[in-house]
Amino acid sequence: MGHKDYFIRSAIDFAFRRKHPALALIVVGAGLLTALLAGIAFSATIPLSSGDLRFSFSMEGGGAVVTWAALTVALLLIGSGLIWLYTDWRRADRRRVFAIEFRGLRDWNGTPLVQAIPPAIEGQRVEILVDMRQGVADGFLVAPETAIDRLLSLRTILDQHEDGRDRADMTHVAGGLAPVPLSFLGGVLLDDEAAITFFDWHRDTRLWNELNGADDGERFTVEGLDDVAAGSAEVIVTISASYRVDEPAAVERVGTLPIVRLGLPTTNTGNHWSGDKQQALARQFLDAMGELKSRGVRQVHLFFAGANSLVLRFGSVYDKRNLPALTVYQYESTSFTWGVTMPVAGVARPNVVYPPA
Repeated sequence: MGHKDYFIRSAIDFAFRRKHPALALIVVGAGLLTALLAGIAFSATIPLSSGDLRFSFSMEGGGAVVTWAALTVALLLIGSGLIWLYTDWRRADRRRVFAIEFRGLRDWNGTPLVQAIPPAIEGQRVEILVDMRQGVADGFLVAPETAIDRLLSLRTILDQHEDGRDRADMTHVAGGLAPVPLSFLGGVLLDDEAAITFFDWHRDTRLWNELNGADDGERFTVEGLDDVAAGSAEVIVTISASYRVDEPAAVERVGTLPIVRLGLPTTNTGNHWSGDKQQALARQFLDAMGELKSRGVRQVHLFFAGANSLVLRFGSVYDKRNLPALTVYQYESTSFTWGVTMPVAGVARPNVVYPPA
């Protein structure tokens, strides 16, 4: 397809798919021009954000001055609409919306995340699929190392797409279905240097949803933080959002250590649909990690029961330089079978850790 054909197709799609308000100016101007040519009365309303602008015209009793004035207005309306449309189209054409989808559970192909991005998020869609499902058997990841290798390609792919682009022209949308350690690692790789809009998979409707629900006001209850003695080298941190973390299994996995608990008063699988709530919970998490760092903690063992979007968000906000080293664990049925050491606190590359043989 030639550049001219691309310009025409994309401009028309931009205008009509989004129902751009500039179209109203063009339609009114064209209607007025038609009325001038046909010698009939004409009236129209232009919807604006500040209120409707009403316009009417009649040739009855009009002379040359009125006709020329009306013609000028018609051409100005059409020209202004075209310029407005072109300016906004060029801005949107520069923008890129990176749809980053993590697939790491069952081998099935649902609706792609990129198709769920609403028109309000303007820009050319760039689909980035991180498929970690190799080595998945009945929902269990049997080769986490293979999945990590695929996940680590994300940063390189993003750097290639982002190279040379103004940060203001880039939007990141992220969502996925993956084991908790891999989702957290995906968030760490995304980082929080660019704004990220998180989506989550609705298991009932089997569709991607935005996090635009109402904030119910619930926040983490933090327990055990004040009991961590200064100089403690390692601690367990549990986050109970969707379910209660199996604390005895966590202790069995890493041994008897001080435990810090962050838990929502109401745990269920539908308490994460508010972006505002998630941001507030992420702040509580960071504050708790910062307090542990100030007490001399060097290693955190994280056991996380929460929605994928929440896990991604927490990973994206984790300070890679100023917070403790971190290992995130995967729960399978009755035990935490493996974990991933995150590339933070001087750790160059994530690696999988298993229970002692």
